[in-house]
Amino acid sequence: MPDYLIENQYAKSKEAVIELHSEYNEVVREVAADDNSYLLDLEKRINSRDDLDDIFMNDGIHFTPPGTEVVGNIIGEYIYKNVLPDSLKQPEISIK
Repeated sequence: MPDYLIENQYAKSKEAVIELHSEYNEVVREVAADDNSYLLDLEKRINSRDDLDDIFMNDGIHFTPPGTEVVGNIIGEYIYKNVLPDSLKQPEISIK
């Protein structure tokens, strides 16, 4: 998270923003579960990685070019496994 957000008093602290963001994500998870909706939980998928410094820009918010590739692969894999009908899946396709 950029320091200017704290300096300009848009947020109390980095920790407070992270906590609020996590609480928001938990509400989204609950709503998706209650509605039996698709949910691609990028927070869990991204935060479990060891290469966060490589996939996020210095602001800790935006993705680097390699980060956008990681996210694109995660989204593609999710769609392929959870959304795409079996009749449209091709066995020779491999997901990174």
